[in-house]
Amino acid sequence: MSRSAIYDAVLGALTLRQCRAANVTSNGRVIQSLRSDGQLGNLYGGPKDVRASWESEDVGGVAVAVAAADPFKIAVSAGTISIPWQKRADLGTFATGSNHYAVTGANGLIVPTEFRCEGDGNATVALEAAFKSTNGVAVPVSESATAALASSQVNAVYALGPIVITVGGVPYTFSDVAGLTVRTGVTMRPLFHAGQTYARQIVIQPPWVPVMEIRCYELGALLGSVGGWAAVDAVEAFLRKRDPLGTFVADNVAEHLKFSFADAIGDASIAGQGGDGDAMVTHAVTGLDLTIAANVAIA
Repeated sequence: MSRSAIYDAVLGALTLRQCRAANVTSNGRVIQSLRSDGQLGNLYGGPKDVRASWESEDVGGVAVAVAAADPFKIAVSAGTISIPWQKRADLGTFATGSNHYAVTGANGLIVPTEFRCEGDGNATVALEAAFKSTNGVAVPVSESATAALASSQVNAVYALGPIVITVGGVPYTFSDVAGLTVRTGVTMRPLFHAGQTYARQIVIQPPWVPVMEIRCYELGALLGSVGGWAAVDAVEAFLRKRDPLGTFVADNVAEHLKFSFADAIGDASIAGQGGDGDAMVTHAVTGLDLTIAANVAIA
């Protein structure tokens, strides 16, 4: 009798720290065989699309790992993708030694799907992994109840920074931002061959359409974008690095993160509140190409 909690994951060369959630799904389909009278005659195991997903505050680690890839991804071939859970200890905190559960695969593809930051909280990143089989028959992941865990560490965390949007050559800095969501638009598609159970290839499915969703309390910041469309010259959205035992790293120090569009189109929607709340406008900006830059100064 035991319970467990999520732990640091291994995604190829990246160790994903500060995991807040993790899931593994097999996405299996049962094949039915019916008798002549329409009743079930037998059941068979059909195709399985094995996936894993995470939510983590290790935004900087992921940004560094994927920034140079187009589209954003981490490809693992004959390596390690490991999702461990730390076993709790009766009358204590967590067990030591090789007593933990882990799901591990050697071949797969990981993509960041969303970066998000709300109010004065820490930024998070959502990722998804798809596993592939070596031959379409071999199970692409294995399970262990005797896994050992490396020591856990804390990487840098980030909060909302300034967001600047340029329309008609005129830059505008939002002064009252409530939240930011950056969706990469990158999705994966498994390729099954000859009726085999597991995918032998994982591909990125085009097109990937990135969107920045900027939530703020400034009504009328981009006039005309509710009923019409705003042609956007550029967007720069920063995440400001927190300073341990302090507040934030200085803006002129190149340790922050930046998400940017060069060309985009935007629209807006407004959610009203009663007298005890504040109305909020959401600017959804869709860009041609999203750039992620780590270790930058805030201009």
